Amino acid sequence: MATVQALLIAEDATFVDFASSVLSDSRRLRVSLDSADSIRGGIADLSARAYDLLILDCTSDGDGGRSTLREIYQEHPTLPVIAVVREDQAYPDDDEIRARLRSRLVKEHCKPEDLERTLHYEAEQLRMRREVSRYREQLDALAQDSGGDRADTNQHLHAEILERERTEQELREANMRLSETLTELKATERKLIQNERLNALGQMASGMMHDFNNALVPILGYSDMLVENENLMEDRDEMRKILEAIREASQKAATKISRLRDFYRRSSDGDFCQLQLNDLIRTTVEATQPKWREEMAARGAPIQINLGLEAVPHVLGSVKDIEEVLVNILL
Repeated sequence: MATVQALLIAEDATFVDFASSVLSDSRRLRVSLDSADSIRGGIADLSARAYDLLILDCTSDGDGGRSTLREIYQEHPTLPVIAVVREDQAYPDDDEIRARLRSRLVKEHCKPEDLERTLHYEAEQLRMRREVSRYREQLDALAQDSGGDRADTNQHLHAEILERERTEQELREANMRLSETLTELKATERKLIQNERLNALGQMASGMMHDFNNALVPILGYSDMLVENENLMEDRDEMRKILEAIREASQKAATKISRLRDFYRRSSDGDFCQLQLNDLIRTTVEATQPKWREEMAARGAPIQINLGLEAVPHVLGSVKDIEEVLVNILL
């Protein structure tokens, strides 16, 4: 297979490095990749050199790359284009663009295998178009040299060309459907993960509220005693014991709310940072304790967790993701 000459127009240097890495690691692709760091520069490169394929990063365009695609299609009507878009960019609703756009990759979720598969598809399409062109040249040559004696051969070649063109169109439509299906599957996967996360937090919150309610029982009980029995107000020693019990219960309730608040704040931070795993494990175990300890004890299957953890160095990670793993293990 001949080498495919491709041009990548992208202002994002990270994506350029990503695409170059995919091509260098691939064993089945023969693609020579040039890059341009601006749309105007890329369009100038298209005019200066013949390319087989264009990869256009549309994420920096306010209109999702529509104006750039129209300009490219006007100047290079037969050039295949792979559009790289953001998830929140609408799929080009222009009928002309939709009909001519080869493939679409969502930048945030583009994995090496996605880019490799799309480039492999385009390389196969290019190979088929070159074969069709070669067959047409053979057909024209036969028509000129042989006249009517080769009518059957011409008809056979013509039928083969039509079949290959039909196959190419079907492959292109199938690839577009596959790209859209993969995007939908990834969106569904993210929704399922979010639902599981909310379900775990809901279970934890339910247990925490039960534990918090238990902490309020002595406060309400002693308060009712003071209201209903005025004689207790005259007994200073007994009054002091009651107030100390109320204060201790209030502190326990405040501590539980503080744990839940700290857990929620850290869970809302998905950025990578230096974190101490032992502290994270202890906090998560304490925050979920009402669920895994009290409920299982009530079922006759008590659980004990040993938090005598050995010291470990700080690690780089996402607090949100690690807490989600711990909650799933505990609940």
